[in-house]
Amino acid sequence: MARNRVDRSSKGAARSARDDDEQPWPASAGPHHDEVRWHPAVEHRVMGEGMPRGWIQALGLSLTLTILGPPARSEAFTDPSTGFSVTVPAGFALRPPRKDPNHEILVGIVSLTGQPPVAGRSHALCAAGFRRNPEGAVASQAELNALPALKRRVAEARTVLAGQGLETETVDPIESSAFAGFEIVSIPNSGPDHRTIRIYMAIMDRVIGRTDVVCATTKQALPSALPVFRAIRDGTRPPTR
Repeated sequence: MARNRVDRSSKGAARSARDDDEQPWPASAGPHHDEVRWHPAVEHRVMGEGMPRGWIQALGLSLTLTILGPPARSEAFTDPSTGFSVTVPAGFALRPPRKDPNHEILVGIVSLTGQPPVAGRSHALCAAGFRRNPEGAVASQAELNALPALKRRVAEARTVLAGQGLETETVDPIESSAFAGFEIVSIPNSGPDHRTIRIYMAIMDRVIGRTDVVCATTKQALPSALPVFRAIRDGTRPPTR
């Protein structure tokens, strides 16, 4: 049974994967193209009879982690037009930034050492992104930080992710006065070896918008991977303008 550690109400997760041969996690499509897509059963629910796409867009959850281009061997990135930034620990590299339907900007992260291990055969360990709120959509950070609002967002995330075929293992609050946040660890509920996969997601809401980080590793590696994922989370900053 999933554990609940966000003040009596919390769970959620991320997704599973596929390549052209319907493997649970995709191989690299080439030296300059790493792709992580969710398991076909999950993708069917999302794209077909599952939760409405508007829910997913509202939550700002990326449905695909597709990283294009060779790794930029740098430990920091700042978008010159917005100020969005990602700083990663030594031993990690950043992919060139891009956009997707749910993110204004999205940056892929790879491990140069192979640790933590990626679940499956993709080279991309994590992705960090940002989605801006419509102007005036949120009155204040205090409104976002209020416990009822946080519990409501956790419940929404649980609903969406369960609809994607993911079983929540844990949910924890992220303690900060600068944003309202929580982190989720989940397990795909179908696909070969799905019980050995763990997907970490951190969601951080500010008045300006939502920052999220998604990472995938193995069950065995998760305890040692969590400090790394949290360091990447803490190094991801929203736009300053």
